Amino acid sequence: MQDTGKPREKRKDVGPGKPPKDKQFSSTRQPTPQAKSNGLLKKKTGVELARAILQLSFEGAKDSPLKKAAADYFKISEQEITVEMMLMFRQAEKAVQKGDTRAFEAVMDRAFGKPKQETKINGTLDLNLSDLSITFK
Repeated sequence: MQDTGKPREKRKDVGPGKPPKDKQFSSTRQPTPQAKSNGLLKKKTGVELARAILQLSFEGAKDSPLKKAAADYFKISEQEITVEMMLMFRQAEKAVQKGDTRAFEAVMDRAFGKPKQETKINGTLDLNLSDLSITFK
């Protein structure tokens, strides 16, 4: 592409979340199996990297009172404190000291799992049991 010195005209039909029509996926234009595999590999690698980082020993500030408190709480040496432990301690600290609701939810979800939500579905179900076929193996 040559630079003509004129500013490029902005297109309103393309942008974030709106790729050009010739680049959009359709029923006939799909990514190759290799491209799908590469995307999955990148995602898997990212997850593995995040998990590895969380398991690293937390170096942090020397003589950190929070690190000492974490070691005392878990009854382990300060050298055994991981990044994950410190992140959870920081979240709990933020929830208690600052009354941060999101930090509280993060700690509670991590400790007890997300609360189950009830879903109600209204409607009728027309089921004809004579159409049902059951076979046993």
